[in-house]
Amino acid sequence: GATSWMVRDVTERRRMERTVQDEQSKVVDFLEHAPVGFYSVDAEGRFLFVNETLAGWLGTTASELMRGEARLHQFVADTLPGHAAAHNPFAGASDEHSGEVTLRARDGRLFPTVIGQSVVRLPDGQLRTRSVVRDLTPERAMAMALARSEASFQRFFDEAPVGIALIDGEGRISECNRAFRRMVGLNQADARGRRFLDLVRGEDGSELAERLARVAAGQERIEGGAIEVRLTGGARPVVASVFASRLERGSGETPGVILHVLDITDRKHLETQ
Repeated sequence: GATSWMVRDVTERRRMERTVQDEQSKVVDFLEHAPVGFYSVDAEGRFLFVNETLAGWLGTTASELMRGEARLHQFVADTLPGHAAAHNPFAGASDEHSGEVTLRARDGRLFPTVIGQSVVRLPDGQLRTRSVVRDLTPERAMAMALARSEASFQRFFDEAPVGIALIDGEGRISECNRAFRRMVGLNQADARGRRFLDLVRGEDGSELAERLARVAAGQERIEGGAIEVRLTGGARPVVASVFASRLERGSGETPGVILHVLDITDRKHLETQ
């Protein structure tokens, strides 16, 4: 007529279960809101899994896509061959593939992506994909903005009324604008790689060489006390005022010098008169 009770302390087990659940929640949250899209479809192109990131790009929700009505090819804007497998967003037939694919959102918006996909074939003959999607829109927008910025800078640089030349660590011209090339009578191809001091006449070059070396070493900056030199090669003799500052380069590269060269020939003639 007795009742037997057995009491076991499960505190540690519960603590471990909660820890595992917390970690699982973190993993799920990461997958759902990662900055890349994840999806898996079966052989018919039905979505078995979609994270919220990709669903948002497509203008829908993950639950709606996984109800069984949506198909992968409905969101592929690229023209696929008629024999293309329903689970494959690429024109090729390889199970292991990666490439650019243009996707179409529910509102008709097109956006470029890179999809990396592998296909898993299960023992029962079914298959599913493991697919990762990266939206290229921000990268393309950044690349276009950078290209516009570079084009604008190149235009301002080349059309500046004052001569500008970039001198590398060996004293050679790596880049120069139109005004500078006009002073020394060289085209772009001939100017690049030329030693700047070879374009300076006579004794003007020795003092300039010493001061440019100090500028490259960060010991001096030629500003208000610009050096006057005579340049060779142009259609007429040119007296120029040279301003110089240190040009920092990439890691491991020798610093160079950026020169601003002002043609003061006419001013010198007036002073002489």
